[in-house]
Amino acid sequence: LLFEFEDTIELLPKRFSVFKARAQESMRGLPFGLIRDLFSFYFEILETDSQAIARGKLVAGIIQLTANTVNSFNENGRTEQKAHFIGQLIGFDFSESAYLKAILDDEKQVQQRAMRYAADFFVAVSETTPLILYLDDLHWADDSSLDFINLIEESCADRPIMIVETARPS
Repeated sequence: LLFEFEDTIELLPKRFSVFKARAQESMRGLPFGLIRDLFSFYFEILETDSQAIARGKLVAGIIQLTANTVNSFNENGRTEQKAHFIGQLIGFDFSESAYLKAILDDEKQVQQRAMRYAADFFVAVSETTPLILYLDDLHWADDSSLDFINLIEESCADRPIMIVETARPS
């Protein structure tokens, strides 16, 4: 059914920003693994990409996708900084980032800021095009990813966003 729905969406004249992620059994112990997959899919970050290439794709993609938004995500040229926090959250090594070095020892603060920035990112994207998130096999998703999905739902409650979540009972 999900594939049929995706095909129908692609045939519509209106454009959507579509993010996809699929949890895998091996992701269960990987914090924010599903969220990493969400960003990796959209920005075409491959598992075979080096850390430098993956970081570059993530930062460039976030900057490009939010360039025409009017919300606070890209105010004062802070988009790159926010992208570094998001990247650190989802497992790309931004530990050498000047934006993170001073607070890298405070993992809780890094995580809280990164989650807020990532939620703000989805709000910003939904300003320019309606947003669809396909989240598959959530029965294997880690708790931190599920918490983040709840944050997106809360942050984007009044935005043009559809989140399609599938899971199998275990």
